[in-house]
Amino acid sequence: MREDWRNPRLRLSADLPRGGILSADGEVLARSVAEGGERYRREYRGPAGLAATIGYLSPRYGASGLEAAYDALLRGTTVESWAARLLAAGRGGRAGGLPDLRTTFRLRVQQAAEQAMDGRRGAVVALDPRTGEVLALVSLPGFAPDRVDRDWETLRQRPDSPLLNRALAGLYPPGSAFKPAVALAALEAGETRPGEPFVCPGRRTVRGQTIADLGSVAHGPLDLSRAMVVSCNYVFSGLAMRLDPAWLAQQTGRFGLLAPAGLGLPERAGHFPDPARLEPADLAELGIGQGSLLLTPFALARFVAMLANGGRLVEPRLVRGVGLPGAGMVALGAGRAPRPRRVADPESVAAVNRMLERVVAEGTGGRARLAGVKVAGKTGSAENPHGAPHAWFIGFAPADAPVVAVAVVVENGGLGGEVAAPVAREVIAAALGR
Repeated sequence: MREDWRNPRLRLSADLPRGGILSADGEVLARSVAEGGERYRREYRGPAGLAATIGYLSPRYGASGLEAAYDALLRGTTVESWAARLLAAGRGGRAGGLPDLRTTFRLRVQQAAEQAMDGRRGAVVALDPRTGEVLALVSLPGFAPDRVDRDWETLRQRPDSPLLNRALAGLYPPGSAFKPAVALAALEAGETRPGEPFVCPGRRTVRGQTIADLGSVAHGPLDLSRAMVVSCNYVFSGLAMRLDPAWLAQQTGRFGLLAPAGLGLPERAGHFPDPARLEPADLAELGIGQGSLLLTPFALARFVAMLANGGRLVEPRLVRGVGLPGAGMVALGAGRAPRPRRVADPESVAAVNRMLERVVAEGTGGRARLAGVKVAGKTGSAENPHGAPHAWFIGFAPADAPVVAVAVVVENGGLGGEVAAPVAREVIAAALGR
């Protein structure tokens, strides 16, 4: 009953004070403001791209995002809320009041990502690969959470779906951003090596279906590493055809690309086609991230964070804990240190990472370069049935000691190297304080 917004007592509680929602640097993202008497309204100060994650609180439409996931805590009715009050009192502070929810978001990184997106539809995810903390979570277009009651019908009917959290629940074909996963799966299966030679004629035809490189350009003689640099469709479509479909599906899941991250917010699992029904032409398409493969931006960020972490998958987290101003913080279950688990061979991961460094240094990811910093990454331009290709970039930096992993998708943006890579560069620069 406490979680059901049909409960009239809970509906009335929308007028009561709640704890605030803060960024990692202490900036207010949401807070309760007195309106006179004993009534309060919720005020939202976060960037528009965070609206779908922070959520809204409405007496008519209930709550969403973190407002819903941590509703009891924000109302002060959980054990952690009481512990935070006692901690504050024990340190000479005030035991009254409602504790604030401390998130992992860094506003500098979030704002840099939104500015670089320049109003375009899409999503940006930035993670700290060492801790799993989510530094930025952009979903555009955004909306005004404090105007949900007034704008609900308009928001619900808009074709650009501002209420959808694109970062966590948007499903997209990944295009060439999936090629590092194909290379890693093939290396782990012993089906290739970084220096394996190929000769690219510019296109591959499988049972009447043709997969061409951009402009049908023939890359000629090249090895696997160079194929990653130029994003050769011929090589990666063939590589996927060597793999057992069940193995490729298993490894895709193992690398963190299919299952929801378990953040406590509405998420969608990735879609990998039924391996038993995959024909050679289907595998060829999967090798370049096309066909019926669909992934979320968060999943790709988690995957590239795993690469940055040497093959260890860290559980992500959005929330650090709860606390009162000037007092310590009580860690929540999701705020405790995650335990990385090994999901890929370190040598295979290192080989793929060297390829990704070359992609930025001399290949399609050149616009993600940052002076004085080694950046590793991969571009993608994913065809879809709804207009121009989606532009992708995934990567991490510094390549030799990663502190940030990022995934960017710009809907119908075109070429990832031209559109998404510059966005990633600005996010990386902000995360590094550049």
